Amino acid sequence: MEECTIYYEDTKHSCQLIAEKLSGYEGITCKKASEFTRQTFIFEGNSNVGFIFESDKEKVPYAMKHIIWRIVMDKANYVFVVVTGGAREFEALKCVNDELSQRGYGISNLYSKYIFEKHHLDTKEVTHKIIQDMETQEAKYPAFREKINGMNKKELRKVLKSGYRDFRRYRKKSRSVI
Repeated sequence: MEECTIYYEDTKHSCQLIAEKLSGYEGITCKKASEFTRQTFIFEGNSNVGFIFESDKEKVPYAMKHIIWRIVMDKANYVFVVVTGGAREFEALKCVNDELSQRGYGISNLYSKYIFEKHHLDTKEVTHKIIQDMETQEAKYPAFREKINGMNKKELRKVLKSGYRDFRRYRKKSRSVI
């Protein structure tokens, strides 16, 4: 497997847990995002780069946003983003995608707590899935974007409506459990 650098939010336990599990694999270096808040230039030479954070009311935490603004890497890198929870995690994913695409970087894979729980994955299975996708360089997000762009408005509305309905049910269940 090629070398990988993962930047994670070190103030949240869920981020620390996934970063700790991923750092156990060979060739993976995990770095705390808070260590880079004062740097004006972050060079990333590894071909695989990951970001792990928890959504903060539809926003990306400042330390992560700072890294995204300052990082310099190859445009063809395999980039993945993991959102471990928080309020409005899909809005945070959209925000990260917008920030990276503005700089010319493409996201290969997106992972969120909702998707993990939808497929009943625990932390060990999540880390295994991330590593497996990284090793095969399987980029699902661009394929999904092409699929969405190829749909007409009626099909797209139907897909989005059913997905949103499932997400609302999930949120309602998760709130009633707490």
